[in-house]
Amino acid sequence: NTTIPTKANQVFSTAEDNQSAVTIHVLQGEREVARQNKSLGQFNLEGIAPAPRGMP
Repeated sequence: NTTIPTKANQVFSTAEDNQSAVTIHVLQGEREVARQNKSLGQFNLEGIAPAPRGMP
């Protein structure tokens, strides 16, 4: 586990054409199945510029 607070950078891409938002779910734990880890919270990232899916 990483000590909190922490900073990390990672590039993601959209799953759908012209996707304008995504929900980020922050988990604590190292299990491969997400639901077996502890949920720390989630938030919506909005205002993504229109683009074909798969664009970072």
